[in-house]
Amino acid sequence: MESATLELLNHWMKAHNFSNQSAMTERMILRRMLEYDLFSPPTLAAVTAVCSVLLLVGVPGNLCTVLVIARSTEMRTTTNYYLASLACADLLTFFVLPLELYRLWCYWAWDLGDGVCRGMYFLRETFTAASILHISGFTVERYIAICHPLQAKRLLRRGRVKLLIAAAWVLAIVPASPALVIFGVTPIQTPRGFVIPGMQECTVVNKELGSVMSLVSTSFFFVPMVLLSLLYALMARALTDTGGHNSRFYRGATERAAGSKRQDNDRRKVIRMLAVIVLTFVILWLPHHVSRVTFNHVRTWTKHLHDVHNAVTLLSFVLFYLTSAVNPIIYNMMSQRFRYALKHFLCGKGGLRTQLSSKSSFRTRLSAISRGQSGSDGGGEEDKARDEPEVIAMVEIVGDHAGQCDL
Repeated sequence: MESATLELLNHWMKAHNFSNQSAMTERMILRRMLEYDLFSPPTLAAVTAVCSVLLLVGVPGNLCTVLVIARSTEMRTTTNYYLASLACADLLTFFVLPLELYRLWCYWAWDLGDGVCRGMYFLRETFTAASILHISGFTVERYIAICHPLQAKRLLRRGRVKLLIAAAWVLAIVPASPALVIFGVTPIQTPRGFVIPGMQECTVVNKELGSVMSLVSTSFFFVPMVLLSLLYALMARALTDTGGHNSRFYRGATERAAGSKRQDNDRRKVIRMLAVIVLTFVILWLPHHVSRVTFNHVRTWTKHLHDVHNAVTLLSFVLFYLTSAVNPIIYNMMSQRFRYALKHFLCGKGGLRTQLSSKSSFRTRLSAISRGQSGSDGGGEEDKARDEPEVIAMVEIVGDHAGQCDL
């Protein structure tokens, strides 16, 4: 291929009246471009291996998250609706992974067409925007439930939350749409304009619009994260201010104090898990946006800068898919309720509702005995439907031990 390409270059230079020195320089540049690999094969092999592991973890993990929430009525809370939709975005993200790996391996020889190139970036940007909107959605939802409980009953209805989730998906298309114009397939050419046969790349073809989109995408990441940090600070303040008589969660009545304390603990656990999800998203996405802002302002590129840019590109690539794979792991580590529901789902049993009902009844009787009276457990059932309280170890007492499976 090299000899045929050099022959074409010679004919092209004769037609354009190149001087001997210019022709020699052009041949040298062409040889370097034909021999140049953007990433070394061992590096690409390592990245492919890591991404394959993330694929094997992320796809079943996110799929189980969606199915567990969809099939268990006890898991269908407004917060879990957001988490299920977020899992759908993470699951769909992995369908783009094979295309991106192909682009890394065949960086100078993209043969899948212009439409696939544009669609790959469009889908990637859409799923990223959808993730940010879902994270923002469940954070605002928890903020309203905790800091404005009176308005929560009116605003946080399941039907309304479903409409907001659908709107988030539609809205995610807006910041991703420019990718259809910005990216595309362009031929590789030498600095003086010779188009190298058989070499083309999937890259930015509209650099002016690409700079604008880069700024918008970076702002779409940093601005919501700053606002979400403020909301979590306000929620933490509200949840830690539950001991005094001025607390918004203070029940006052002695017979409801235990139930109120349990509800506040349940809220803290949910908020802690959601905060970890947001923090993980920010940490894993931060290198990508910092490098985008940094390298977009480079005027003179050196070999060292190229090496650093390539290393950050691969790191950001891996972290992007790590973000999509890590959320189900967080749910299992921090939510006993999710672990319990997942166990029953994997065992092919539908006993979660029965077990939770038995647990709730046992808890109610235990609470009544501890107060020396019978009655409700202080509003725990209403809060269970909204705030995903933990499944306590008592379920093992009232559960059907003979029918359980150990995972």
